[in-house]
Amino acid sequence: MFKAGQPNPYDEIVANTTDENLTSENWEMILNLCDKVVEEKEQGARNVIAAILRRLTHRTSNVQLYTLTLAESLTKNCGVELHREIASRAFTQGLEKLITDRNTHDKVRRRALSLIAEWTSDFEKDPSLGIMEECYDSLKSKGYKFETPNEPPPPDVDDEVRRREEEELQRVLEMSMHDKGGRGGQWNQYSLAS
Repeated sequence: MFKAGQPNPYDEIVANTTDENLTSENWEMILNLCDKVVEEKEQGARNVIAAILRRLTHRTSNVQLYTLTLAESLTKNCGVELHREIASRAFTQGLEKLITDRNTHDKVRRRALSLIAEWTSDFEKDPSLGIMEECYDSLKSKGYKFETPNEPPPPDVDDEVRRREEEELQRVLEMSMHDKGGRGGQWNQYSLAS
């Protein structure tokens, strides 16, 4: 990784990319970070995951969520070197610690669980990445539920419901057109200033 006393070159950029004052993900920084990791191959992957692990221990849930989004983006945009680091014992233990910590926000916990499920599925064909599946199995045995990352689609509205809503809308519109009282007279006393 890096020698004792030597700072991780990714600490600052990962901290800026996952800053607690951000109001949303900074995709330009995320993609630039992905490019840097691809360029630096194995060393870049090792260093960025070490920096990400430190950010996951941050107590602010927004920082943790941005860090999980960064990890997901790196997984999708970088090669097998990064996949090996994501599926490493150190990273999966960090995820497991985040999930089992009683102080972790539920949204962070659900996001981490869904990413573990996604990565387990993505990595299943490569036996060298099996530690992620071990993490999945361990959490499942502890009773954690894995949700799919996509939200379910809204329920379908059948034709009968649609027809009734349309009839109700037409009835209300007709009533409003025939309404002679109400607020109409109140507004007549005001004129437009020229």
